[in-house]
Amino acid sequence: MADISGFSVLTDRLAREGSTGLARLSAELNRVLGAMADIIRNHGGDLDATSGDAVLALWQAGEGGCVPRDCAAAALACARALLAALDKSGTEDGITLRLRVAIVSGDMRVMHLGGADAQWMHVLSGPPLFRLSDLLDRTAPGDIAADQATGALLDHRVETRPMVGTGVLVTGGGGLLALPVLQQDPVLSASEETGLDPFLPPAIRVRRALGPGAWAAEIRTITVMFLSL
Repeated sequence: MADISGFSVLTDRLAREGSTGLARLSAELNRVLGAMADIIRNHGGDLDATSGDAVLALWQAGEGGCVPRDCAAAALACARALLAALDKSGTEDGITLRLRVAIVSGDMRVMHLGGADAQWMHVLSGPPLFRLSDLLDRTAPGDIAADQATGALLDHRVETRPMVGTGVLVTGGGGLLALPVLQQDPVLSASEETGLDPFLPPAIRVRRALGPGAWAAEIRTITVMFLSL
């Protein structure tokens, strides 16, 4: 998971400018998150989810994927590329963005939950995600942290030092294997795109049906409830 700090300050500042500020904020988010998505894709990863100003990427090991040690190496190569491209980068408003990355490895379950009103959710679950949250909280901006399982997969190919608690900080490295760079974006058929619609929030489905010309930044009053299972 890669987490960016600095957008909260930018959001507060631009929200005061009304629709013009929101349009600028939308453009800035698209620029940064789009760059992150491209870097993840070019290192063989799948962008699984965005949460605010953080992104969660996956490298699938096993059948149809890479061997675990190469998945860990590709994730680390991606983390370094993300830091090189975005950490300490600036916005048009002079705000400096900082980036921190945490990498975990292990078995996870992929579930599709829901069905009510033709709405479905793609959900990941498993011990690595619990470790990820704690590890990211203990990672400083500009750093890459890995859990013990990822450290073991990387073996002696990188230099690390222990963190307080569990996990290691990546401090250096040598040549790392990375997955092949993808040359083309995946192309979905019309039926595949339709199959993805139930996983989109209803508001996004409405906007998508209107076409890209109808997309715009907006202010909404919302109530948020967070559940931890």
